[in-house]
Amino acid sequence: MIYFCIVLYNKLLDDSLTWQKMSSNFVIQSSESQVLIFDNSNNLDIAQQNENSCLSKNIVYLTKSENVGLSRAYNLVLNKIQKDYSFNNNDYIVWLDDDTEVTQEWLSELSNEVSKNKYDIITPIISSPDGTIYSPNSAGIMKNNLSLNTSKQSKIKKFNAINSCLCVRLTIFDDYRYDERLFLDQVDQKFFDDLRKKEFSYKILNTQIIQNFSQRSSKIPNSYIKRFDIRCKDILVYAKLSNNYGILFLLIIKLFLLALGLFKKTKNFRYIKVMLSSVFHR
Repeated sequence: MIYFCIVLYNKLLDDSLTWQKMSSNFVIQSSESQVLIFDNSNNLDIAQQNENSCLSKNIVYLTKSENVGLSRAYNLVLNKIQKDYSFNNNDYIVWLDDDTEVTQEWLSELSNEVSKNKYDIITPIISSPDGTIYSPNSAGIMKNNLSLNTSKQSKIKKFNAINSCLCVRLTIFDDYRYDERLFLDQVDQKFFDDLRKKEFSYKILNTQIIQNFSQRSSKIPNSYIKRFDIRCKDILVYAKLSNNYGILFLLIIKLFLLALGLFKKTKNFRYIKVMLSSVFHR
């Protein structure tokens, strides 16, 4: 069984690029799959419409009628599956953003690998529109090493991947949940930090999924300031969880460089202020 989880935020299900691609390109409602929607919308009208849409589409709908963040949303989905379906060694969950351009090729290759039941982690290659491969990568502190963009593509030390399209064997969550002290960012980083302490197997699919990364686009909307504030707080929480002052120092430098880069792009000094406020009021 493959459980597909799409996390929405103030967006109608039918407006989700991920859902549009999934529902139009391939059939996912079968005895071998189940779609779950976790709605982080704090717009009650949108949430009500999404609940009605899920009911008509035979999709499991979950919400707390507020934005609970990514890690808690994941945990609530896992709790629902464990309670109503149980975790089996041949079952997997796929985490999906609401704006990912998934493809039939990806699903076919994913389904094939899941049927073999050989791997704990199955992930496609995630790239930006300019062709830069961001995931999987090799975990770092200041910056993850984009390993697949180098000549050493056959081996990835410190295996790391982003949540988008990440497929995980459900039994990994028998005794593990995502750290809810992280609201949105570093959730996948912390997951793989913990997972690398154990033995696990992984498979990198040949399929490449193109993802738009808003913070790397040439034009940054003013609304991104709120998103950057969350990122700053999560990076500092992640540093605190490491219990290492050296890592904290390096991540503060990272935040400064991120804020400086956004300031150069937008000429908006608020990015610097948000960064300083996060560092000195953490």
